[in-house]
Amino acid sequence: MRVSVHRQRGVALITALVVVALAAVIATDLLWRTFLDQRRTETVVHGNQARQYLRGGEDWAAHILRRDREETESDNLAQPWAQQMPPLPVDGGQILGRLEDQQGLFNLNNLITPEGQVNRPAVDQFRRLLMLLEIDPDAADAVLDWMDPDQEPRLRGAEDGFYLGLSPAYRTADQAIQAVSELRLVEGFRDPEIFERIEPYLVALPSAVLTPINVNTAPPPVLASLAEEFRIEEAEALSMLQEEGGFENVGDFHEAFGRTVEVDVDVRSYFFRLTIRADIGTASTTMYSLLFRDENGATSAISRTYGAL
Repeated sequence: MRVSVHRQRGVALITALVVVALAAVIATDLLWRTFLDQRRTETVVHGNQARQYLRGGEDWAAHILRRDREETESDNLAQPWAQQMPPLPVDGGQILGRLEDQQGLFNLNNLITPEGQVNRPAVDQFRRLLMLLEIDPDAADAVLDWMDPDQEPRLRGAEDGFYLGLSPAYRTADQAIQAVSELRLVEGFRDPEIFERIEPYLVALPSAVLTPINVNTAPPPVLASLAEEFRIEEAEALSMLQEEGGFENVGDFHEAFGRTVEVDVDVRSYFFRLTIRADIGTASTTMYSLLFRDENGATSAISRTYGAL
């Protein structure tokens, strides 16, 4: 009888310990779930707050560009819009960003006119840019084939017949290029090393109009591609003037350049890219906005991309 009582007490003790252990596990799980829910809620709230700050930064950039148009007749790298914005403290974190002129780069959509015809001066410039970067200039044919509506490959080009033989297979776009990263699909640029070599000097702007090169913001390879046999060293010397205000007008540039330029150049720009990041609490969000500024200075966003391009 005495042994039976001890056994019952032992079973009761073990049962109590199991119940306590289960209660501790359940409580820990509830606390962990509550913590995760709080973090998720904080992340969502901070993310939404960050996006609001980013849109506010876009309005700030539009104001800077509008004021610049009111005060100056040209755009150059010495002006306020071209300066890196220092980290700006805001409630819960900070924002920082920069504006970059997009017309100092070669616009891939200049290769085909809005009427669908090959723009020969732009093609010649593109071929020179490729040679300056030690890339096969015949790769320009593949870009033209990627953009034109027909399926007749050029001498060194590639149409659907080539791309459908790849794995995975795909077709040509047969339209204007939507983003520079699209070039990764084009024959001649599918090698990552080649694409990375030329990507900093390219842009894909809306194809409704042909855009001139802003000689006050163009990097040396783009400047050197404006004419035959123009050495990169000469272009680098010209680019040093950009930090000091560049050229006041196109005539001054032509005089300094000393060569015939067949492509359109300008000292004014209409397309800019805003890169802005907001760090709010646990959220860090980056936005890329393509901005268009008209003759009167009114600025609007054409496209927005969040995160990595």
